[in-house]
Amino acid sequence: MSYQNNISNLQSLLQILNPGNAQKTETAGKTAANGVAPASKDFNADQASVSVSGGALSQALSGSDVRTDKVAALQNTIASGLYQVSPGDVADKLIESLLS
Repeated sequence: MSYQNNISNLQSLLQILNPGNAQKTETAGKTAANGVAPASKDFNADQASVSVSGGALSQALSGSDVRTDKVAALQNTIASGLYQVSPGDVADKLIESLLS
């Protein structure tokens, strides 16, 4: 599982969960012509919140894509000498990796 695929999937999920967020973030970073962000008129109105998107991102990044149960089973099979691979399968994977 590649990180690029996970990021693409996460971006799609974030757009589904919060479709209007992309427009808000584009306008939020704009500055005045002199390069300075416009000053807030009411300092007491400043607020911060964590969106659903932020929670989904946090969960996605905290998880591991290693399946320890499968790794342990394979390690045991290899250590016991019972792990066998078809030579045809090895050849197919070699050819596939060379063509891609």
